[in-house]
Amino acid sequence: MAQVTRRSFLGTASLAAAGAAMGPWVLRAGAQAGPIKIGLVLPYSGVYAVLGESITQGMELVFARENWTVAGRKIEMIKEDDEMQPPVGIRKTEKLIDSDKVDILTGPVHSGILMGMRDKVHSSKTILIVSNAGADAISRERCSKWIFRTSFSNWQPNQPMGEWVAKHVAKDVFIAAPNYQAGKDQLGAFKETFVPAGGKLVGEDYPKLGETDYAPYLTKIRQSGAKAVYCFFSGSDAVNFVKQYDQFGLKQSIKLTGAGFLTEPDVLPAQGKSALGVITGHFYTPLLDNPTNQRFVKEFQAKFGGKMPDGFACQGYDTAEVIVRALKAVNGNTQDKPKLVEVIEKSEFDSPRGRFRFDPKTHNVIQPFIYIREVREVAGGINNVPIDKVANVTDPGTGCTLPRPPPLPLWIMHSPPQVVASCRFEWFAMPGDVFAQALNGLAYGVLLFLLSVGLTLIFGMLDVVNLAHGSFYMLGAYAGLSLIAGTGNFWLALLVAPLAVGGIGAMIERSCLRPLYRRPPLDQVLLTFGFIYLFEDLVKSIWGGRIRSIPPPDMFSGSVSVLGAIFPSYRLFVIAFGLAMAVLLFLLIERTRLGAIIRAGVFDAEMTGGLGINIHRVFTGVFAFGAALGGLSGVIAGPIQSAYPSMGVTILIPALIVVVVGGLGSLKGSLIGSLLIGQAETFGKAWLPEASMLIIYVLMAAIVLVRPQGLFGRPLK
Repeated sequence: MAQVTRRSFLGTASLAAAGAAMGPWVLRAGAQAGPIKIGLVLPYSGVYAVLGESITQGMELVFARENWTVAGRKIEMIKEDDEMQPPVGIRKTEKLIDSDKVDILTGPVHSGILMGMRDKVHSSKTILIVSNAGADAISRERCSKWIFRTSFSNWQPNQPMGEWVAKHVAKDVFIAAPNYQAGKDQLGAFKETFVPAGGKLVGEDYPKLGETDYAPYLTKIRQSGAKAVYCFFSGSDAVNFVKQYDQFGLKQSIKLTGAGFLTEPDVLPAQGKSALGVITGHFYTPLLDNPTNQRFVKEFQAKFGGKMPDGFACQGYDTAEVIVRALKAVNGNTQDKPKLVEVIEKSEFDSPRGRFRFDPKTHNVIQPFIYIREVREVAGGINNVPIDKVANVTDPGTGCTLPRPPPLPLWIMHSPPQVVASCRFEWFAMPGDVFAQALNGLAYGVLLFLLSVGLTLIFGMLDVVNLAHGSFYMLGAYAGLSLIAGTGNFWLALLVAPLAVGGIGAMIERSCLRPLYRRPPLDQVLLTFGFIYLFEDLVKSIWGGRIRSIPPPDMFSGSVSVLGAIFPSYRLFVIAFGLAMAVLLFLLIERTRLGAIIRAGVFDAEMTGGLGINIHRVFTGVFAFGAALGGLSGVIAGPIQSAYPSMGVTILIPALIVVVVGGLGSLKGSLIGSLLIGQAETFGKAWLPEASMLIIYVLMAAIVLVRPQGLFGRPLK
């Protein structure tokens, strides 16, 4: 053993003392030398994917200007898709805080997700800059020292609009919004000033978030006696509502107004001329005449392929601007969180929306102006033109006591408020209403039939649960879009798009599904489930994430009177086309040799093969035919509903319900089941809105209990 001398002992002790003294400084320096991690909890799929994309692009514009480096440290953005589901968003938040150790969080879009992530953010002292979700409580009783908001509270764009609509538009108003926290908050703020200004609410409705068919609600609006409608919808919901509002002929007689998200630039191209004349209130429009906004619009369009920035992009831009300015002020030190909070509180700069600053009482942005805007045709297309404004709109901040308010009860913490439901039964006894709603249900049921008939044939004959069937619907819609854009011919698209989708289906069956027929069904389910993501990414790469819309043929662009009920002429065409397709399919399957082979294959594929028929070729043909029918339904539905990358997932559950109700492999079952579901859901939306989907599930359960094989399916073995 080596002997320890006095000199070596003193030397070692000195080094140890120096290391102990310098260790924390070295660790801090090492941490500060790493990248600044910005965690994004935003929707990158589903109804509001385009919102997440715009917010992210606004942030990227600022960071790119700084060369992705602030105070000598690189900026690293870690994106997480919250899927607009509170449990998912909360889980992603915990991952970013606990595993990724982000320095700053931003997002979300969904108010329920924001309420669910609030306590995790607060207890971990993670700085959250809310870049969209407007839940009022975050600026009030649930405010936090660590939470700032650069977007808006739900109260801000709507409270000024109540008095303005009562004075300048109409006193008798019907209101509508999606049935979740933001929808309730926004309409509540509108009512605060609308009723005291002499306004009267003649009705209100709260469709589900992600609704695709507003016909039952629009029929109620027509018969309510309203002179105007005030609503909050965003993303694909806004596209569908505005288009269908125009198709039902309401725009000419009942003025459409709402929160600014209804006609933002992210949805205006898909809404087209249906949006003309719509009046909304918002803190931003790309037409604002100030130097910062003019530079922002120019740089944004240059960087993102000519895309017009919207309010969501402005929110992202301001969020990144706050982050960059604060980091520069603290020389990149993200360890001293209280100091960083203090600097953020004092943020003030020229934003595209005007002079940006936070309310120190609530950490919520003070809106320089809420602009009242009208959609008009201007140079460069359709846009929101300011016609009035209200200055310095500040959320009241009722109940906000920084620092921390009392925590929520555990049951609320773990069940964030996603849907606010108050079950109400709305009965309209007028025969005209019943007839109009029956027409709505018939049109919706026929659409369901066109979508589900291909799925039921594939399911019945191949015993394949084809979860990718909704993707064929999506591909048909996008193929139709491209064909119409290139040729201007809707009818050519109606013919060619299904053939193209059918060809894709044939290739999938031969190359991927055929080797799995003798394997467990779960393998087929997983394969077709994987195709959902494959096709969604394919659509994004080719057409982008923007919401799009197929224009109806000119001959079916208006509305007509049917026994006193005003009804869109295109929906009448859909009814006629769908019923004609049902007859043709019946003749094909029941009256031809090919149909006999298909029916034989559905009931006993092995016996059919034993008769010398090439069953594999039949399988390929049936799968391709089913895929083509899915593509056909996408083209047909395009003028009614919007097209976006995850649209196939939205319609998959209704299609599967039809298959279960009607029975596997049954054309008759698919038709009767579709019409039954269409009527049940339509009258449910009209008379018992909050329970409309429950009615469908109860109906399905009742049928399955009595006939497990469905109404017209073959007996289960």
